[in-house]
Amino acid sequence: FPGGSKQGCVSVTVVHGDKVPMVPGFGQQPRFIVTIQPAGAIFNPPAPITIPNVDSPIRKAVRPPIATEMLKSKPITTQVPVKKQVPPDQTYAENFYYLKQMQGKTPMVIVLQDGEKLNGVIEWYDRTCLKVNREDGPNLMLFKSSIKYMYKAE
Repeated sequence: FPGGSKQGCVSVTVVHGDKVPMVPGFGQQPRFIVTIQPAGAIFNPPAPITIPNVDSPIRKAVRPPIATEMLKSKPITTQVPVKKQVPPDQTYAENFYYLKQMQGKTPMVIVLQDGEKLNGVIEWYDRTCLKVNREDGPNLMLFKSSIKYMYKAE
């Protein structure tokens, strides 16, 4: 707490989804997000928060019980940015897709920029290339920039 005190009052306030300073990780979609005041309050160990009636169809105005062990941990910032945060440059969706196809040895059809279609299984990939194992021809290493699109073979 400000002034070095180890106890004091805190307020928990709901934050509108457009005002959240960072996107929740791993595709989470929380029903609501809160801010804890005063600014600079530090919790060590982290203070568990229990909020009743979240899933209840009839919501009551209930003051949630908040743990009172509030020492030092990570500072909680309360600044809210004026505009939405830019999405991350890397979502890892491409990595997830390649890994899934590699692990399942999924037969793929890869269409090149010039319209040529290649059939094969992705063996490995890196930032710029894919290695494709083929039954009907030699194995190939393709630059990703030469690929127009790809899909699972039927």
